Amino acid sequence: MKIIEKLISIKEENFILTNQRALFWKEASALILSDLHLGKTAHFRKNGIPLPSDIILEDLKRLSDLI
Repeated sequence: MKIIEKLISIKEENFILTNQRALFWKEASALILSDLHLGKTAHFRKNGIPLPSDIILEDLKRLSDLI
């Protein structure tokens, strides 16, 4: 998926919002993520809920692209 970015400024702080549930705070050099479910697949499988194995790979790819 193509990452779409939008720059916003709040009280002289600059943030880059993305369509990937993340924002980058430029002045702090901080990547802030939301809705990141590391371990979700393993937890569900351990409790008998089947999930496709590529879900974690998609999440890790998204994280890698953002970094």
